[in-house]
Amino acid sequence: MEDLKRKTRILADDLVFELNKSLGFKKGGLSHKLLRFLVWKPMFRFSELATIFEHRLVQEGWQKASAWFITHFVDQVKSQGNEQLPEDGPLVVASNHPGAYDSLLISSMVPRDDLKIISSDIPFVKKLPDTSKHMIFSDKDPHSRMQAARQALRHLKDGGALLVFARATMDPDPAFMPDSEAELKRWTSSLGLFLRNIPQARVAVSIVSGVLSPWFLNHPSTYFRRGRVNKQRLSEFFQVMHQLMSPGKLMVAPNLSFGKAYSLDDLGLKGSRDINLITQEIINKAQEQFKIHEASFLRA
Repeated sequence: MEDLKRKTRILADDLVFELNKSLGFKKGGLSHKLLRFLVWKPMFRFSELATIFEHRLVQEGWQKASAWFITHFVDQVKSQGNEQLPEDGPLVVASNHPGAYDSLLISSMVPRDDLKIISSDIPFVKKLPDTSKHMIFSDKDPHSRMQAARQALRHLKDGGALLVFARATMDPDPAFMPDSEAELKRWTSSLGLFLRNIPQARVAVSIVSGVLSPWFLNHPSTYFRRGRVNKQRLSEFFQVMHQLMSPGKLMVAPNLSFGKAYSLDDLGLKGSRDINLITQEIINKAQEQFKIHEASFLRA
């Protein structure tokens, strides 16, 4: 118990430090101390959940640990299609990315404990050794992106599963935000790269909606941020902070759907070396899956 508390305190201090740095405040200054006072409770709670998640991950595996974690933020998940996902062999799950806890939401429904996620470089997650094993970190640096691509290809070659947020940035939440379907057209060519280089791999599209709260997206604090992505990131932060400070008071009810897993042969592209053509076929499948998702969950 004492070890859990010690690890939690260290992680919480790191979170406060990262937040302080992102806001441009001086380390150890008055602003840092005030910030720590204001956010300590939710930061400690999140760190506690992360520490327990690490333990459960070792004991139960990635899927079950992810399912446990999201119960602290999600009331119920409406899902369809996950039963058709392959339980072994190289698999790419290509998804939209409305944010919040969508990565663990998807992880809880994909029947693969070997799932790895291509993620932005998050210092906090790097301090979680067992969680980090399921991450492939990448940033805007070309060298970092090439290294991440090589790691992803190696994982697929070994028969692993990979979660890719195919737009490479935060997407609108299809439950209530406009232009969600249009963003699918901007999915990156990394999808084509993976299937071209690992032709035995299959790709399944995932569509997520309902992870964000409209109330927080329209929070007054977001008025000071320009651009949809910046506003969305800030609203996501306040939403999660609220859920941590007042457990159980705000629980979202997301929707999650998966399409069939396709090989290059299934896409009619057996032997193709054209990355852009392969990517476009995956985008076509994503647009089809979006309409299925919309009809199943968003028009009811």
